[in-house]
Amino acid sequence: MTASTPAFFPNRRKRHLDASPLPRHFHGPQSHTRLIQRLRRGFLLLPPEARSLAFDMGNYISRAFGRPSDDGRGLFSRWVRKRQGLTVAMDEEAGTGLPFVDRRRVTDPTKVTLEAEAVKPQQWKKRVPYYKKAYEATTQYNRRLEEIGIDVKFQEEKLSEIWKSDKAVKEVINLYLELLKEREKREPKRFLKCHFFNTFFYKKLACGKNGYDYKSVKRWTSHKKLGYELVECDKIFVPVHKDVHWCLAIINMKENTFQYLDSLGGMDHNVPRVLAQYISEEVKDKSNRVINTSSWHEELVDDIPLQQNGWDCGMFMLKYIDFHSRGLPLSFSQEHMEYFRKRTAKEILRLRAD
Repeated sequence: MTASTPAFFPNRRKRHLDASPLPRHFHGPQSHTRLIQRLRRGFLLLPPEARSLAFDMGNYISRAFGRPSDDGRGLFSRWVRKRQGLTVAMDEEAGTGLPFVDRRRVTDPTKVTLEAEAVKPQQWKKRVPYYKKAYEATTQYNRRLEEIGIDVKFQEEKLSEIWKSDKAVKEVINLYLELLKEREKREPKRFLKCHFFNTFFYKKLACGKNGYDYKSVKRWTSHKKLGYELVECDKIFVPVHKDVHWCLAIINMKENTFQYLDSLGGMDHNVPRVLAQYISEEVKDKSNRVINTSSWHEELVDDIPLQQNGWDCGMFMLKYIDFHSRGLPLSFSQEHMEYFRKRTAKEILRLRAD
């Protein structure tokens, strides 16, 4: 290089090589500068009194956090490790007690993070969301829920069949009651003058929106429809349906009594009270007469034939009506039900009751 070199390169900076030998582990000027810059940025986060490397001698940070005195070295080591992911060593051999960064032990930040996660307490680790735990807990009941679902479906189908059969039974009962009325008109001298309410009457009367509801059945018994008035009848028959059981209520106009017949021997005192209120309003509305039903007797007919199974209540009720409309005593029993069932089916097919 000649003496005129600076003229050609006026902005060239001269570099003076240090005569001292290179460090044993030299990472080059660039890596050395980056490391110093990282440490400087870290030191600037400390208070002004603690930015010097000698701050450990006054125990500045240790005393601020009420920790045991360790000349600040341990706390500084932990702080540098968290901030920069570096390994801090202490110069014990020099006796100065000053911390410095050992560039030979700089570790990978990812590896440091993984090692720190491994030693974290259990409560610091990421927990499984509660909804996932709840879902996993419910999966063990899936089989039981499926069994319950199948059972519910079976019961619904069974109830649907019962409802259909119950609807069919009501149609059969109502048809047979019409045949009994036709029989009376055909042979009036042989049978008592009766009125046969259908299976919907009592529920309509007693189970309205506000309970008892005479207006809902007021037009059922007009003289134009019946050709007579209820006050002219000897007996009025009212089928009462108790969910899956059939009973019979009789308004005996001749004897001034309310009779209740249950083939299982039960009694519902509400039925006679409802019918007493009904017949009073009915007679007053249709005949403009006043009758005092408070003096009428409420009779539980207990000397009647009783069923011995769980399905013949409808047949018993029809035979109660049949025998009472003839003015005959109830001289039958469970053993006659098979014969009465076949006879009733035959009369329905012929559309004529004998």
